[in-house]
Amino acid sequence: MSAVPFVHVVAGVLRDAAGRVLLARRPAGTHLAGAWEFPGGKLERGEAPAAGLARELREELGVTVEAAEPLIRVRHRYPEREVLLDVWEVTRWHGAPRGLEGQPLRWVEAAALAAEGLPPADRPVVRALALPSLVLVTPEPGGDPHAFLARLERVLAREPRPGLVQLRARGLAPPALAALAREAVALCRARGVRLVVNAAPELALEAGADGVHLSEARARALAARPLPEGLLVGVSCHDAAGLRHA
Repeated sequence: MSAVPFVHVVAGVLRDAAGRVLLARRPAGTHLAGAWEFPGGKLERGEAPAAGLARELREELGVTVEAAEPLIRVRHRYPEREVLLDVWEVTRWHGAPRGLEGQPLRWVEAAALAAEGLPPADRPVVRALALPSLVLVTPEPGGDPHAFLARLERVLAREPRPGLVQLRARGLAPPALAALAREAVALCRARGVRLVVNAAPELALEAGADGVHLSEARARALAARPLPEGLLVGVSCHDAAGLRHA
């Protein structure tokens, strides 16, 4: 494969008070002209990502970044260039965003981002934004599944509520785990919480779960994604090789 130029880009995710996400449109005459994307731009030589983010958003939007956290790094190869996209979630800023370089801006509902036709490098960012900030990993249920489900229901009734529950029950045989998972899924759905099962993908599908969490050994035995798009797949990774396979 022939060498292509490498570009390190920094981008920011800004949300308004209603939770909508800011998108900017790429100008004519640029790479991927006309596409909507998260605002940002190229890092300058020797520039740290946080400093580049602050500079780009000041130059492009007229806002001053006051607080930001790393969200995700995405490496993507286009036919004409390779991009490393360094994405930060801007949690606090000063000023009203304006298109200072003539670029149109839009606030978009987070749930509608996937339908916006964003560039390929931006699409993993949309998936990252859909992940919850709080995940509950259950203890083993023990010998009384009814008591376990009652404890889970009490936790789901409290605030802050987890956005995702991982059901771990390695001591249960598959039929018992599937039965427990079905009841746990019903409790979670009633509270608007997703649930993944730490088990085989087939069991997660049987239980109607929102996805599966795989051990590293189980993931290494797979050559492809084990569940359809739209369902979550998590993997426990213990080293760089496991992370690359996942």
